[in-house]
Amino acid sequence: MKILLIAQFGKYGGTREAFKRILNVHKERGFETHVIIGHSSDENIKEFISQQGASFSEMTKKRRLFNNMIGSVFHQHLNYKPILNRWKPDLIVTSIGIAQFALYPFIRQYPMVYILHTIPLELSRHLKYFFKIFSFFSGKNQWICGVSAATVNSVVRNWGYDRNKTAVLYNTFNSEHLNSVIRPGKKSKIVVLTLGHVVWYKNPKLWLKVAKQVTKKYSHVEFIWLGDGKLFSEFRNKTKDNSQIHFPGFQQGLKKYYLQASIYFQPSLKENHSFSVLDAMANGLPCVVSNVGGQPESIEEGKHGYLCKPEDSGMFVERLTMLIENAELRKQLGDKAKNRAYDEFNPSDYKKKLVELYNKVLNDTQGNSV
Repeated sequence: MKILLIAQFGKYGGTREAFKRILNVHKERGFETHVIIGHSSDENIKEFISQQGASFSEMTKKRRLFNNMIGSVFHQHLNYKPILNRWKPDLIVTSIGIAQFALYPFIRQYPMVYILHTIPLELSRHLKYFFKIFSFFSGKNQWICGVSAATVNSVVRNWGYDRNKTAVLYNTFNSEHLNSVIRPGKKSKIVVLTLGHVVWYKNPKLWLKVAKQVTKKYSHVEFIWLGDGKLFSEFRNKTKDNSQIHFPGFQQGLKKYYLQASIYFQPSLKENHSFSVLDAMANGLPCVVSNVGGQPESIEEGKHGYLCKPEDSGMFVERLTMLIENAELRKQLGDKAKNRAYDEFNPSDYKKKLVELYNKVLNDTQGNSV
């Protein structure tokens, strides 16, 4: 089975993690894979691709005149067509965060699994028409897979895509981030942990407001945000003299941070199906997160943690306070979160469901399976 994998990701983050997991499945199943990666991708990812027994091609740099929907498709035509003609894949798989990064295969009607890791935003009228025309001409052999039901619902609503050609394949926790030791029940210090890029949609302004209110009340509580991003320096400077609020930047070895933590906190303005939340759940942490995107598909209110409106700082403070003051509640919600992560978001289940999706597309179009 020959698969062309079109991948779009940053130096780290959810889309990069998802790409690695997909390529791992291909290696385990013996799929012959060629990867198309973005222009000037880092050497670490190129080395990883080679280690998985796959080959790769790098996109050319996109000129400014291609920075629009039509131009983007033309740029893909120039890059993808020679590879498609040479490689002749049985199936195209995309793993992307930006929708227009892999639209060209829809036009050419290739058997395709289009995995989208972000929730499409509400579109302007002309873009809605563009995607609806696009959806109308797409064949039955092209399936859109969202990593949450929220993604699929947005694709159907915004793009007019046929719901019968969509699937949900949830992200999973990362086994490498799990701690095997038993989490201590009562701690002298309470650590509230957050992971992710320090960017506007992760809501760092509200996060800091909440952290200041909580730490003003409790001297034994510490807030830690791991990650960097466009706003990292700004928020690190704002808290450099605060002994209870920290922005250490991007860190390796996340197991120790999950072990030290008592609560996971993520007030994002938009979110799909966060890997970090799933890792926190699998490590037995109660989660206080915003009720946006796919977050309610991970956390059930009052069962595994709490869901709050992303603009309601008071509600976040209230829910964090409840957990800070009640060790038994932290353990109760954390245990249930861990059970849910293992039952619903397990890596072994993901591998099986991904291959089942490939088979569904291939059976629909060619009567073949892998």
